Amino acid sequence: DADVVEGEAVGGHRVVVVLLELDDEGRGERQARTGGGGGGGGSYAALPYSTGFESGSLDTYWTTTSTGDGRVRLLTTNGPRRGTYHMTMDDSTSGGFSRNEAWLHLDLAGHPRVDLTFWWKEFGDETHTEDGVYFSSDGGSSFVKVLDFDPAAVTDDTWQFYSLDVDQLAASAGLSLTSTFVIKFQQYDNYPMTSDGFAFDEVQVTAGPITAESEPNDDGASADGPMGDGTAVSGTIASSADDDWFYFDVKNAGTVEIVLDILGSADLDWYLYHESDLVTEVAKGYTTNDPESGTYNCSVARYFIRVDGYQGATSSYTLTINGAGVTALSSPGPLDAPEP
Repeated sequence: DADVVEGEAVGGHRVVVVLLELDDEGRGERQARTGGGGGGGGSYAALPYSTGFESGSLDTYWTTTSTGDGRVRLLTTNGPRRGTYHMTMDDSTSGGFSRNEAWLHLDLAGHPRVDLTFWWKEFGDETHTEDGVYFSSDGGSSFVKVLDFDPAAVTDDTWQFYSLDVDQLAASAGLSLTSTFVIKFQQYDNYPMTSDGFAFDEVQVTAGPITAESEPNDDGASADGPMGDGTAVSGTIASSADDDWFYFDVKNAGTVEIVLDILGSADLDWYLYHESDLVTEVAKGYTTNDPESGTYNCSVARYFIRVDGYQGATSSYTLTINGAGVTALSSPGPLDAPEP
């Protein structure tokens, strides 16, 4: 189960946090690759970008730096949010203060709407002014803080979900979305985990909403998204073996309408799934109607829609979801509160 808590980023922008009780723990660790800090850095990722750190190593879009005895590591211990690894920050010794930074390099040029989501938790960490998320539009030569972490205000060892409107926060800070944009995650304290320390998991940066499918999107793992409230998405069931998958995020629980307009005489159907179970649908539209429409009372979560042709039917279509609680950007409003 998850609880939703509202807060404010630096500058007064609304941030939604979902609290999730920790219930898992793994073993092992990897040291995160270091470098960058100071404007050097890796390649710049195109959107959409996401990582759960599951390779056990940071990809080429990340650089890390630490002062003193600080360290940034990819661990399987201390309960990753999902999967095997998460990224952690702490001090290797007790007493001396250290600062840890993890820089994510992004190419945001040409994207007017960008969203960042991630999960964060702390381990008995005190609140320091250095703790937070920072933006840079010049490759890391200078940073502006856009979000404060407040470890003292939350429950230890409890995952929290953050969704940030990157374009609005950047504009408020006087920054442009450039091809050398950097998002910095930062922690400051003086003890090893679990007396102090942060952990991060499931970092995602997306631009949306989408307006057309992009193959391959034949299963939940390759689903296109995010879909936005009232934004039609065009697609085609091209063969009897073709299924099209999409996802959308619900930031406020409520009724969502799904409308499948079939551009022809074929019989297409849709099936709706909660992120916790991509096998058993929670709702479906499987009549011979055109449009094929229906509603479902959604909780705060990510949902998936599968479109397929009845008995091998093929056709082009448009798919639209309508609901005040559906985020207009990627996973990213108060959304993605997946079940463990």
